[in-house]
Amino acid sequence: MTPLSLWALSAVALFLLQFALAGVQGLGRTRSRVFVRPEDAAWFGVPAAQAEVPIVDRAQRAIVNNLENVPHFLALGLAYALLGCWPTGAWIYFPLFVLSRIGHNLCQLFPTQPLRNRLYLLGIALLLAISGHVVVQALSGTG
Repeated sequence: MTPLSLWALSAVALFLLQFALAGVQGLGRTRSRVFVRPEDAAWFGVPAAQAEVPIVDRAQRAIVNNLENVPHFLALGLAYALLGCWPTGAWIYFPLFVLSRIGHNLCQLFPTQPLRNRLYLLGIALLLAISGHVVVQALSGTG
């Protein structure tokens, strides 16, 4: 499998992770029958709530955190693959980044410290490593 194929599979996995978090929100709302938006509450025949239930709020925070990190991986990972950086690195960096996001999201849903911070830092360290390879390859003129 090429680094580009591995990047593409990582992108799909990260999309499915976001999709799963949205599902957690939907299930949390429908099971609790707690809806903050008046139109949603009206649809389900309940009064609008002032706040989300905790699992919905946690899923939202995980979604937002992914939106702050995953686009960087998608851009840098694509550059890594297209520039022809160290192929073995793609097998290390890409799956580890996906696993770090999955683990971090689980720690967001089911509060776990210091593991959540460690998984976040792992993801950031992987992005920095990918960035380093991209810069070196781009400056070398061989990519």
